[in-house]
Amino acid sequence: MKNKKLNLMACLVILSFMSFNTQAFTNQIPKGGTLTVVWHDDVSSLNPFYWSTSYDLGIMNHIYEPLIRQDMNYQYFPNSGLATGWDISPDGMTWTFAIAEDVFWHDGTPLTISDVNFTHQLYWADVNETLTRRSWIYDWTTDISVVNSTAISFTFSYVVAHADVFAEIGLWWIVPEHIWSQVEPTTFTNTELIGCGPWVYEEHVPGDFWRFSRFEDYHLQEGGTHLAEKVIKMIHSIETAFFQLQTGEVDHLVNPPRDLITLAELDPDIDTHHALIDDILYLAMNQYRYPNNELRFRQAVMHAINISELIEYAFEGRGEVATSGMSMAYGPYFEPNVRKYDFNVSRANEILDGMGWLGTWNTTTGEGLRTTDNGTPLVFDYSWVSTWETSTRAAYLIQAMMSNIGVQLNLDPTIFTTLWDRMGGTGSQLYDYDWAFMDWIEFWSDHHPSWMKWMFDVNGWWGSDSINLIGWSGANRTAVSDLSVAVTTANDSYAKELLSDAQKIVGESLPYLPLFWSEAIACYRVDEFTGWLMDYNTGPNNYYSWMNLHYIAEPTTEITETTYETTYIETVISGTTVILTSILTVPGESSSGFTLVSVIFGSALALYIKRKRNKK
Repeated sequence: MKNKKLNLMACLVILSFMSFNTQAFTNQIPKGGTLTVVWHDDVSSLNPFYWSTSYDLGIMNHIYEPLIRQDMNYQYFPNSGLATGWDISPDGMTWTFAIAEDVFWHDGTPLTISDVNFTHQLYWADVNETLTRRSWIYDWTTDISVVNSTAISFTFSYVVAHADVFAEIGLWWIVPEHIWSQVEPTTFTNTELIGCGPWVYEEHVPGDFWRFSRFEDYHLQEGGTHLAEKVIKMIHSIETAFFQLQTGEVDHLVNPPRDLITLAELDPDIDTHHALIDDILYLAMNQYRYPNNELRFRQAVMHAINISELIEYAFEGRGEVATSGMSMAYGPYFEPNVRKYDFNVSRANEILDGMGWLGTWNTTTGEGLRTTDNGTPLVFDYSWVSTWETSTRAAYLIQAMMSNIGVQLNLDPTIFTTLWDRMGGTGSQLYDYDWAFMDWIEFWSDHHPSWMKWMFDVNGWWGSDSINLIGWSGANRTAVSDLSVAVTTANDSYAKELLSDAQKIVGESLPYLPLFWSEAIACYRVDEFTGWLMDYNTGPNNYYSWMNLHYIAEPTTEITETTYETTYIETVISGTTVILTSILTVPGESSSGFTLVSVIFGSALALYIKRKRNKK
């Protein structure tokens, strides 16, 4: 947590010296180069009204422009998107946004106030909520009107909190009316991706890469980004991705293994960024299926999971144990006094014994398989995203932990898109899973009062019957949903009380089993481009970095063969030190040294290639 605060302070210092509008010095900064980053999976949808994964979100953030953006302290400000400013009526119920002029779509068509109106009218008119990304705020909207050629107003039935207007109106991407008015928004595949954001879509090879070019008519920076293009490479092998980071084939990589991070920290051309992020890892137990819908069973499972061990051995120490209320442990809306489920195998077994769920379970030796009181064996398929190595390690650990309470897990690795559809996340309503290990990204519970509504409102998206990944039902679900909706019309002080009550119910009834908040470690190259900007949450690969990165001046002296040889030797020596350190400090992992030997030889080869090949 200290690192998070220090990173945030550093970010604020950076921002205090940085003007968002860089037009004054654009012409003095060299342009060109390709920013290349690594992803591990591809998108499931390119429709901005229907996106469902962080990969979908990531692609469309390159293409589309909202009215306003948040800065790195989660504050909203004019001229960060299409809005040059806004006014609020004296009664606080009407907001008027002024829209920038001389904005163009990627196909050359001018953006007008009609595009902004068209986008929000689509949401507002969708009273049956066929658009999965429709916000609750449109239910409280009484009028959306074009004021003039550069202004649009939104009138609400009550005084909406500023944070809600900014997040639920301001952050919505604007789409081009001349394209979307000719199609059915609910089914449009949107493969051409015409927006007005900083990047123009050029090419996509599914499962391989995305390529974008600079939008030179981008309205917030004359000439567009300083970079010529950006490439997203999908590399499933983290070792391969790290090798390409070392050789300079990629510039940014998130969450390589601990040993590779140590090597990155030895490389003068690579920096690392450590931060807790708004990403909670959780266990989803499909409550449409018995006996997952038994509360005491879920509580026993929670007691049986050694979360600290998961963090240390599966996620290499990157994380912090979460509370059962599903809120991040910082910010104004966190409630610390919720039900706690400390790791306690004895307590877990006591709960199951008390339920009479014995079967062949031997309470003395702690061996056997439990069944419910109606004879249903506690045997479940455990699913996770097979391309996530950390989740794979967690699967084997959780499988062993469950055997301590007489529960058998059959491991079921699968790819993300398949699992997400089986869980109902695409709206499939299949719910074809028993247990699933997943994460929730962009949680926002540290700074936005509507975070619980996004998760638990039965008339919303995630918590609705059409998506509802958990199958949660009953009085607790209704109570949490009602509380989360009441927050939207409450002042901030009362909203905190409502959210505290809701967190206590969630912590008691466990619709999800929250495990821990994750730490992200990004590795990024600093030898070709300068100007990376980041906060504690976003990491280096963000909008502000895209707009600020530019070439470093070429060195005035050439690298001699002697210099290369010295660097090579230093790399091998430092790598050998890492091997010895790892062997001494990670007892019980006999393959650690062997793995690092392989990595070191790869690192030496990477350095050779880096020095010998031409700069991209």
